[in-house]
Amino acid sequence: MNRQRILDTMLELCAIPSISETKGEIEAPLKMVKILERLSYFKTNPHHLQLHTMPNDPLNRTYITAFMEGAVPSNKTVILLSHYDVVGIDEFGMLKKYAFHPILYTEHLKTTKSIELPQEALKDLNSGDYLFGRGIMDMKYGIAAHIEVLYEIEKNLDTFQGNILLLSVPDEETNSAGMLSAVEFLLSLKQEKNLEYLCAIISEPHFPKYPGDDNIYIYNGTVGKLLPVFYCVGKETHVGEPFAGINPNMLTGKLLERIHQNPHLSDTLGEIYTPAPTCLKQSDTKKDYSVQTPVAAYTYFNFVTLTSTPVVSSLTLFFY
Repeated sequence: MNRQRILDTMLELCAIPSISETKGEIEAPLKMVKILERLSYFKTNPHHLQLHTMPNDPLNRTYITAFMEGAVPSNKTVILLSHYDVVGIDEFGMLKKYAFHPILYTEHLKTTKSIELPQEALKDLNSGDYLFGRGIMDMKYGIAAHIEVLYEIEKNLDTFQGNILLLSVPDEETNSAGMLSAVEFLLSLKQEKNLEYLCAIISEPHFPKYPGDDNIYIYNGTVGKLLPVFYCVGKETHVGEPFAGINPNMLTGKLLERIHQNPHLSDTLGEIYTPAPTCLKQSDTKKDYSVQTPVAAYTYFNFVTLTSTPVVSSLTLFFY
């Protein structure tokens, strides 16, 4: 593995502000194509490096595939799966302009005295072993690592038995439109070349299980995700007569109180527990200020599942 090349590739990718549902998501796969075109394999086989349009996508975004076939014929195929979009940068505050330039941002963190970091982050910063910036962890280092895997396999392609399919999609942080579109391509390529997909390796970061956990984890298997939405209708009233109506914010507040971070609602499999449900949004439907209480409010929660079906999860919430 060429560690310097991985770092350089990561920094190139980080420099593209590929925030979900912005024009940066259009620019990111174009940059990835240029990076992948440096491999001799794709210079010789340019048709194996493709940008795919996403039907009916309002932003005209694309996902990218890079298919590398070993010289020894085989239908066995490993998918290197990633996403190139990132979340926003509002929390970077006065250093927002450096968010996509990790070296500069890291230096400014060291020299800007008004910024207070958590003790663990400060320890990492002072060690000199870490870079900070949007997209490094989630997940442009992972994409760079996948590209480096292609470089390594290319060295031994004459004796390599199998195939590697690199797939990187947009919109993972929001609606998963990229992955939903890519599923059709995966199925068609499998049928066209009679492939056997052995596994998908996703280079997302791992997370500590508790404060101070220094273990490194590799996750196997997969999980489900549900997004239960509650729409609460109240009875509007004037603020001068608060007891003459029902405020729907109170209703969603009660739901939040019962569901948010409730460990009893975590799904389990043996000794494995999913993260507790988390509220992702709570709001009412009023658009402007007035002295009338809202007509309706809504809230939705992130649920991670291991064994529970949507029906079981819904019944659990209903009877809890």
